[in-house]
Amino acid sequence: MNIDPLPLGTSDAVRNVSVVALRDTLTSKCQARQIARVVGLAGASGAGKTWLARRICAELGESVVRVLELDRYYRNLDVVDCLQYRHDNPDALDWAHATADIDALMNCRQRFVPVYDFAKHRRTGCELLQPAPLLVVEGHLLLCNQSVKNRCDVTIWIDAKSDRCFERRMRRDCDQRGDNMSDALSRYKEEVQPSSERYLLPSRSSADLIVVNDQDDLQAAEGILNMMKQWI
Repeated sequence: MNIDPLPLGTSDAVRNVSVVALRDTLTSKCQARQIARVVGLAGASGAGKTWLARRICAELGESVVRVLELDRYYRNLDVVDCLQYRHDNPDALDWAHATADIDALMNCRQRFVPVYDFAKHRRTGCELLQPAPLLVVEGHLLLCNQSVKNRCDVTIWIDAKSDRCFERRMRRDCDQRGDNMSDALSRYKEEVQPSSERYLLPSRSSADLIVVNDQDDLQAAEGILNMMKQWI
């Protein structure tokens, strides 16, 4: 599916009406078909995928949207350490587990999904995820796996300038994952950047839609909500 980009700016009144209509349409179609719609969000590390996924959830409501992060499916450190680019190598993810969980949630079945601790670099348990009319799957390597990509009704690449991605990545690693600046910087240069050139950028062209997220996160979220009305 190829979708032309839509204007990102809309008035608050139009936007609020559109969100309500989109929420109602998603709910009614999921109830009729007993299957969820799936949106895949991909893009470079720090492009804003997680923020946008949460924004969509906030706009449409938790009763309508469920977010599944592919970061949950990282393998334990003993496996990841053997890979070139470590966590930025597609083989660092347990794709079979991810696709099984996506299949269950698509078919409106609850699923226990893994919890991954980045401080300990291993899975520490699981948590129950309930199904919803819209499943948003997000992860920077999403387009590198054909099985996951095939399960998405639409795939969206979140584009952002490299300096913007770098800034967001450093802030996340240091503030949320407990890294010091030196380690975070080394990992970015030795793993994130070369992995992006080898795996991520070649996969960009396979996305159905590209949304630029350099300056105005809210406009990017609006653009995705507007786009969704074309295929629901």
